[in-house]
Amino acid sequence: WLPLVCINPPDDLYYLCFLPSGDGGARAGARLIPVLPEGLAGQAGADAGAGADAGAGAGADAGTAQNPFTIPPGFDLSPFLAQGPTFRFTMPTDAVTPRKGGPPYGLAVVFNIACAGRVVTLERSPEGGPQQLPIACVDERGERVPPSDYVFAVSRVYAYDDRTNLNPKVLGAKVDGVPVPITGAAPVELERCTESSKDKCKEIKIDIDIAPESWESDPNNVGPDGQIGREQIWVTYYSDIGDFDNDARLLFDTKSGRVDKSEVVFRAPTTPMNGTIWAVIHDNRAGAEWVVFPVRVK
Repeated sequence: WLPLVCINPPDDLYYLCFLPSGDGGARAGARLIPVLPEGLAGQAGADAGAGADAGAGAGADAGTAQNPFTIPPGFDLSPFLAQGPTFRFTMPTDAVTPRKGGPPYGLAVVFNIACAGRVVTLERSPEGGPQQLPIACVDERGERVPPSDYVFAVSRVYAYDDRTNLNPKVLGAKVDGVPVPITGAAPVELERCTESSKDKCKEIKIDIDIAPESWESDPNNVGPDGQIGREQIWVTYYSDIGDFDNDARLLFDTKSGRVDKSEVVFRAPTTPMNGTIWAVIHDNRAGAEWVVFPVRVK
């Protein structure tokens, strides 16, 4: 995770977080708040960690972070990056601002990168356009790796003065109707496929159980009669082994609620191996939760 949080970039465009102030009259003005360690970001104030569960309306301005484009090119950021699958920060108390055509809100943007080498700063190119990144993933020789060998990601957290949004709550998972642990303590054991064609492999049905209270009211979903509707909740599956026939399923409809037959079909590989299945649950107001369970194909 980059050691900064970008607050209210112009037009909510994440790449304007890195635009140098006054760059040829271009749109700038996003506020960068440093996240520890102080060695890179400068003087940091209150807690500024990260995660999708960052609360609105808590915390204070922790100063101004240094734009990565202003750090000398080739600087190794790796020792200063927060490691792990989550990132926590405190939303500034003044993040919520008036918006045209809608209710006031605040937007915080955080950035992460999956890189097997080192993460270094880049020099801004005058011909590169506004969407160029200030960092790159390099190998042990210092050479940039191709885009297929690393991932740069953006996470957005919205804050409102009078709205809340809980992340979906996962109660459990089922494989072929049998509950399986979602703590990752023990692998889910599956039989390998013995067919010559993948389409003939056994259909293994996987489903996620979501708590009913996760289906919250959505203030943006207002019907013709003025009634406030509900959220939409869906799940997307990923795996580093085997195949899904369809990797996404709707779990809760905005009108009818819990959807029946929300299973996805997974087909195991033809050789024994260990792997992982990820299930990422979303609602349409940027709430998210995920479960990870190991898989052992026998």
